[in-house]
Order: sequence, then structure tokens, then C-alpha cells
Amino acid sequence: MGQREAVLRLDQQWARVRSGSAQAGPGEADRLLAELIGALREPARTDAECAARLGLRLGDLAARRFAAGDRAGALSAVEEALRHAGQAAGHDPEYARWYARSLINQGVWLSWPLSDADRLPRYPLGAAGESGPSAMERAAGERARDVTRAAVEVWAGLDQHDPVNRRGLAQAKVFLGDRLAELGLAEDAVAWAVDAEAGFRRILLSGPDQEEAQEAEAALDHIGHQLELRLRHLSFDSLAGLRAQGLLPGRLLPRAVVAARIQGAPEAEIAARLGLEPEQVATMLKVTP
Repeated sequence: MGQREAVLRLDQQWARVRSGSAQAGPGEADRLLAELIGALREPARTDAECAARLGLRLGDLAARRFAAGDRAGALSAVEEALRHAGQAAGHDPEYARWYARSLINQGVWLSWPLSDADRLPRYPLGAAGESGPSAMERAAGERARDVTRAAVEVWAGLDQHDPVNRRGLAQAKVFLGDRLAELGLAEDAVAWAVDAEAGFRRILLSGPDQEEAQEAEAALDHIGHQLELRLRHLSFDSLAGLRAQGLLPGRLLPRAVVAARIQGAPEAEIAARLGLEPEQVATMLKVTP
């Protein structure tokens, strides 16, 4: 058996452990993953599949480190993973998908200090808040935003007739909205969340299988919750701007009306700038908690 075949068989063995279809204790799993990563390094220099798999397995290592509380170790591993995954991404759509997912993970781990235990932004007003993020936290958050935007671009460059790519793009947009919210960029976060919401609604209209439909519905629930939270941190000018761009869904208008009224905007101005009748505004103010 050649070196390449032996390495790929080892990769299959790890894949079974990773999925749970083969049992291995934590120590044994760690040794197997380390052996696999070491074995992939040489063929990865010239073989796109081995480079892609090396990126994938370094990503697995990063995930294990992060789960163990080693954020710095996770970030180091994922940086190396991305170098290999990025080199292979142009050779096959599957490799590009692996690369995009690694970018998403890097963004999550970079931005971790910007969210609380419930994964809600610690600084929803960004630097304008009473106690904004530190310079180091903000730099990490900006890097997280940039790599997540890169993931969106990777997914957008893939064939959108493929439902896997449509779903990946919509999910990447959700993550980008989260990263923007963590930086206090609530208006941009809302715009991306609304874009993602439209993507998941299109997926549901395409007649997906039951598992895909459940995933899309769960994503829509998450997006809906996030949008309601983010509206609280938008100025009336931002709300009006989103409405003018078609980025304020009708179901959110009652909350937008209440938010604008709390900020002191007169009912007539709310109606005019949000494209509503005065009677609609009065009714929304009465019935919206």
C-alpha cells in the first residue's frame, strides 16, 4: 500500500471515531488525531486532497482544544488549518466548503470574549456603550467579522443550485450578523440577518427533506429572536433607513414603532418615515408590549 492510501485509510479511521461510529477513549482519540495530522503533512505539500484533509483535521484539533478551554491553542490550530484549506479550496467544491466552515469557526473563537454566557453581545452599543470592549477584544472582533465575511464570499462563489451551498450561504450570513452585533454594529447586523432569513425562507419554499426543513425552521427561530433583540439598539434614523431599503420585515414593524416612540419620535413622524398610516401606528402602540 502506498503512503497516500495509508494516510487516507487513517483519515477514514479518524472520521469513524469523530462521528461516534467507532469507539475510542479521549487519550486514544488524541493520539490518533495527532498521528493523522503528522502523516498528512508531507503529502499535503503536493496533493490537494491531502492538503484539504490536513486543514480539516487541524480544524478538528482546534475544536477539541476550544472545547477543553484552550482558546489560544484553538486559534493557533485553526490558523494553520486555514493555510492548508485555503490552498486546496479552489480544487473542489467540497474542499471550498471545508474552508468556509473553518473560517466560520475561526470567527466564533476569535469573538468569544465579546459575548456573554448566553452568546448575546456584551457590548451591543460597541464603543459608544458605557463600558465598550478593550482594544484587544475589539481587534479580535474585527478580525472575526472579516474572516466570517470571507466565508460568506466563499459560499456565494459556489453553485447556488446546490441546496448544500444555499444552506451554507444563508447560515454564513447568520454568523456574519452575529459578529457585527458583537461589535455594536446593530444596523448592519439586522441587514445581514434579514438577508439570511430570506435565504432560509427560500430553502423552505424549495421543498427540502424533513431534516433540512427542521434545520431551516430552527435557523429562522434563531434569526427572529436575534432581530427582536437588535431592534432595541437601533436609533429611529436606523430603523427608518432599514425600512427604506426593504430590510425591516413587516412582522417587526410593531416593535420598531414602539422603539421609535420610546426614543421620543412623534407618532406622525413614525408613520411617515416607516411608511405606515397614522391609525396603524396608534394600533401598534396599543397592542405591542
